[in-house]
Amino acid sequence: MTSPRKALFAVLVIISLLLADHTCLGIEKIAAAQGAEICITVEQSYHGQLGIGTGLGMVEKWCALPMFKFSEEDGIDGWISRKCDDCHIGAAWNPNKPTVNCLACHPSVRQAASGNFTVEAPTVKQCLSCHRKDTEKRGDFFDPNQDVHLGLYSQGSCQSCHISCDHQIAKGTVVDTSEPTKTDPLVSCTMSGCHPATPHSDAAESGKIIREPACLDQHCQKVACESCHTDTRTRSELALASRDWTRFKGGQPISQKHEPGWLPVYKWYDGRGPSPAYHYVPILDFAERKESAGAKIYPFNVISITWLIKSEDSDLDDIIPTAKVQAAARPDPEDPALLITTEADMRTYDDPNDADHLPDYPKATLITRQMNFNLSHSIRPKEEALACSDCHGQGGRKLLDWYKLGYKQGDPWGENKMLINGNGLKAYFSSSPEEAAQQLANSMGGFGP
Repeated sequence: MTSPRKALFAVLVIISLLLADHTCLGIEKIAAAQGAEICITVEQSYHGQLGIGTGLGMVEKWCALPMFKFSEEDGIDGWISRKCDDCHIGAAWNPNKPTVNCLACHPSVRQAASGNFTVEAPTVKQCLSCHRKDTEKRGDFFDPNQDVHLGLYSQGSCQSCHISCDHQIAKGTVVDTSEPTKTDPLVSCTMSGCHPATPHSDAAESGKIIREPACLDQHCQKVACESCHTDTRTRSELALASRDWTRFKGGQPISQKHEPGWLPVYKWYDGRGPSPAYHYVPILDFAERKESAGAKIYPFNVISITWLIKSEDSDLDDIIPTAKVQAAARPDPEDPALLITTEADMRTYDDPNDADHLPDYPKATLITRQMNFNLSHSIRPKEEALACSDCHGQGGRKLLDWYKLGYKQGDPWGENKMLINGNGLKAYFSSSPEEAAQQLANSMGGFGP
């Protein structure tokens, strides 16, 4: 028998599918719209990636993993040669594809003899046709078959949470783009009414009694949902651990993947996107955002990236084009198939086509940064969420490095103040879960600084 909660979720899914492409324009207006009007909203959207002069699209952004910057990588020609426009379908400026390919996202877009359009909402399969490439852009790929919102419950669609408006897809704030991305509306667990602000207190949800709902709900104030409910160990493909844009084999940069069973790195993050104040790409330290309003502990895939910029005073996105770096490379004496470009090689490199016969990048600087990529999917069933002992108490796995997170005394719950077992948390100084939650919250300032 279908539970009331599952029935409500199914209704929300159906509503979101109906609204997915009509939230702002209205169904009647979509049906009567001319193709040109629809294309304008696509061109101006983040997914369309028009970008030029708007700050919205990837054209105006630098991506660290593919090391692509429009102005440095041959502009439109580089964009086309990288096949970026297979997924970023804005076309007004693109002579290679002068029209928007609506079928890249929609199963069908039909125009009747009257000129009216009918549009089917995107499916998960279609979203994944591009987002499977996130391994290349964001260093990781989640398996929808291991996600409660998609595969495990088989009721969800991407736009159930990522609701769209004028083809702008609601998304979380990411920290790894070179300019701010559109985040209105911002995706959250409570946005569509799927989860209450105190989700653990809903003990009747599945008939399972949660022993410390008040204590767990207290965590929600300073610990992001993903920290306990995202499981990277279920990823079907290995995530990226490092990439070096000064070492090449077969024309590709040398990359290393995480070992199976890898775990995230947990850091404070306040939800704010990139800005010049963070040198374009926020390189978060563990406690950098701890004092910020709204800061919570989030899981990240931290990827070590090495590349060359034009001078030591350059911004991180002032890159030396990859073709130039490869042209300055020399074979490794121990492995001739491996080409290496040192900082000295780059500083003395002179393009043979230049007439000045002077080094092109005399101040070239080699840098390596640990970049933080958000982990927001592969949400596991609540029965598989992290346990108290994964982070707290005696003999736990200690997934969180409390000292790096800014807790000078280590575990804020205290090594000797509690005992953790398979049945839950039992505080030495409390006789009930409710009292334990309150006393523990007080002892650590509500999980705050």
